[in-house]
Amino acid sequence: MVRLLCVASLLGYASAGWTGALGLTFESNKPVEAKSLFCPSGFITGIRVKYGRTRDEDRDLYDFKLKCGQRWTSWSGLWFKNELEDKTYECPAKMYVTGIEVKRGRREWGDKDTYDFKLQCSGVWQDFMGMKFGGQQEQAGTECPSGEGTSGLKVFRGFVDWGDKDLYEFELNCKSIAANLASIRGLPDLKMLGLQRNVLVWDGEQLGAWLEALGLGDLAPSFLHHNVNGGTVFLLTEEHLRDLGFSVVGDRLYFIELLTQLCGIAETPRHGPRRAGDEMSEPASPRDGGAHGTGTTTSSRGRARSACSSRRTRCRRFGRSASRCSRRRGASRTCARCSRLWGSRSTLSCSSSTGSRATCCST
Repeated sequence: MVRLLCVASLLGYASAGWTGALGLTFESNKPVEAKSLFCPSGFITGIRVKYGRTRDEDRDLYDFKLKCGQRWTSWSGLWFKNELEDKTYECPAKMYVTGIEVKRGRREWGDKDTYDFKLQCSGVWQDFMGMKFGGQQEQAGTECPSGEGTSGLKVFRGFVDWGDKDLYEFELNCKSIAANLASIRGLPDLKMLGLQRNVLVWDGEQLGAWLEALGLGDLAPSFLHHNVNGGTVFLLTEEHLRDLGFSVVGDRLYFIELLTQLCGIAETPRHGPRRAGDEMSEPASPRDGGAHGTGTTTSSRGRARSACSSRRTRCRRFGRSASRCSRRRGASRTCARCSRLWGSRSTLSCSSSTGSRATCCST
């Protein structure tokens, strides 16, 4: 009767998006512990499991955390002590979790309950994690429907005094892959974030708020440390992104695409276009007798504006260096030297910096 009540309780948790319990043996004469883990965006790409055991109570304790994209969640918060084992499994390459299978073992001598786990990654079953295991009793699994991936895990733990049994049950939360891709490829609403459309005037904190909305908040301190703001973010090259913490090629390409979209909605300055000869001019600084001392900031924004325009109308690929463009377009060596100083830049930037007639990245 106790077991039937517990199973009915678990099935009651099932709702839209949840797969329902795996169907493992589950019962408890103590309050059932239940913990949920979710990815704030994207899908689960890995799992970490730790195992502990208490000698006095003969309790077999497991706790879990998820990898969401490139970042790990915190532990689920199940009661835990005396760690004996810690294992991690991550899906290969850019694959994500679409199913899970669990096997349960029991050794009556010592009242020891053990579990092992394996993941299905993008429809392909992987190997078991290799947790300490013995005396297999049963095995059960579940997977998301076609076209969906996992974004959450729910864990239940029950305990039966007679025999000191620790029993676990699991279910997955699934969501549409197409809907997720549509949401992560779109830019967050700047108005909702309280940000101006003129990206060039954002300070480091405002740029950090934008990164947080993209799910890249953990990289915001690096941007602040390197003094990257709205006036300089469009000047970043792939090498710069690597230094800022984008260690994976796919992540750099993703951020490149986002910057290109952001560049397209950035507000055009209201004072109208400048003459070609004025694009890189700098107002006088206080040292030169100027009144406001804004020369460096204005120059930086001018360069960012030029780089932003250049990405849309010339190279068409963010991060391509001027030297690579020169090999395709026949630009002069002067432009290549400019690229080492400034990265991917417009014709005007190169010619203004070096005084040459370079045609770097021109169409």
